[in-house]
Amino acid sequence: DARLTTYSAQPQGAQLFYELAGRLGWTVARRTTPAVVGDPSTIQAELSPIEPLRALEVHALLDAVRRGGALLVVLSGAGGPLGDSLHVLPGVGGVIKPVRSADTGACPEYSGVAVPLWPAAEERLYTLRWSAPPPNDRVDFVFVSSSAHGTDSLPAVVGFPLGRGRVVVASDPDFLRNDALRVCRYGLSVAAVQALEYVSAGGPAPRRRVVFDEYHQGFGAQAFTMSAITMYL
Repeated sequence: DARLTTYSAQPQGAQLFYELAGRLGWTVARRTTPAVVGDPSTIQAELSPIEPLRALEVHALLDAVRRGGALLVVLSGAGGPLGDSLHVLPGVGGVIKPVRSADTGACPEYSGVAVPLWPAAEERLYTLRWSAPPPNDRVDFVFVSSSAHGTDSLPAVVGFPLGRGRVVVASDPDFLRNDALRVCRYGLSVAAVQALEYVSAGGPAPRRRVVFDEYHQGFGAQAFTMSAITMYL
């Protein structure tokens, strides 16, 4: 199952991120209906949905952010309607730049997995491209290098304010997959928590509730024929 769903403990799922957020003090919940939670104290999580969001749904999400909420987005495919509205889309692939040694220096020895998430022992993510001038006050959480010698640093996960709220966008679903977070030396679990802390802050009170959209992963009562077929298969 390649869906980035919090219901999946398989290598490509996102259950580990869901449980990690809960153990670190966030209140986590799953949404299996199309209705968007408009509470400004809530972080909406759209993790590479397989069912594209409709224009009205994108409008409701971004309106909630502008009124003081927060949004954590993992792009899917070419970026989709949500990526278009945020003026971001995936770029070229690159090798993940090492995080601070202080974050991974105490990692235990890891023997690897039978089928690694990335071939050739190179941890890779897509870069993030902007279709409009990027925000001046953005924060970068993960960098990759597209050159063979690792001389360039291109962002793959960024955060920026939007109205009275905040947004974090990741270019690649691999950023939050179970098999990416559970390997300590990658440092992606540290970056994932830093991104979650960013969208939690910046409001009149910390946003401590995260609602994961599982409706657009195929769960719940689906309104469209293709969605029902996908869920059945």
